[in-house]
Amino acid sequence: MAGDSVGVSKPEDETHALHDLTLAARRFGAVLDGPPFVSTGSVGSAVLTEHGRRYVKVAQSQEGFRGIQALNLWAGMGAVRVISQDGNAALLEHAGPSLRSIAPTDAELTAVLCDVASRLHSQQIKLPTGFHSVERWFTALLTDESREFLPARCICTRLINDWTSHVLLHGDLRSGNVLHGGDRGWLAINPKGIVGPRQLDFCNIFTNHDARDSLRYFESRLRHVCALATIDRMDLLRWIAAWAALSCLWHLEDGSAESAASARAVMNRALVAL
Repeated sequence: MAGDSVGVSKPEDETHALHDLTLAARRFGAVLDGPPFVSTGSVGSAVLTEHGRRYVKVAQSQEGFRGIQALNLWAGMGAVRVISQDGNAALLEHAGPSLRSIAPTDAELTAVLCDVASRLHSQQIKLPTGFHSVERWFTALLTDESREFLPARCICTRLINDWTSHVLLHGDLRSGNVLHGGDRGWLAINPKGIVGPRQLDFCNIFTNHDARDSLRYFESRLRHVCALATIDRMDLLRWIAAWAALSCLWHLEDGSAESAASARAVMNRALVAL
């Protein structure tokens, strides 16, 4: 599992999370207006306030809290705005349907994700302390000892040692985490908050959806991302191989065999291309 999330999967944990969400909504003068979304890092729900529809998010872990901090730092540029914060709870602007639900062509989807990533990375902000470094983010891969991930592990080690240009990354930029904000365009939600090379934020594009799509669109996504984000093809392939290996290890740890197989296929595709 990524980072240091605290799971919210047991019934008693979920009940506690929903109680926290209800109390947070009241503190913001809001009432719940939709089904709650419970994740490993936070719980959230659409709410109604006197100013219209908003979204309340309550961090249930340090990972979730870093996500709120990242949204604060981006100040609405490429991500949903934090309207108010009270401890580990935040009142956010409400955005519309996800990029995944609208289901554009893969080229259009890739273009949107590249645009959102570029807007996030363009922010001139002081890099925060207390966020995960890219080295810490890749702990599972760097400490793994299996032969299967040795090539990706060697690539990852070299990338981390050689890279010096870092920005605030989203960390989970995929079609389900980008919503349409009306006049404000496409906006990111649910950031992890990582400090590292911008190339890493584009790697989720290559594991987006299922294994068939990941392999079917691998080459076209590679061309589009390199062109739209101005990234060297070989550099991107190296980051994809490292990211896919890390993703595979996380899925294996969680017992998600199908997702692990998809990530493994992307890793191998990137390694062959290298």
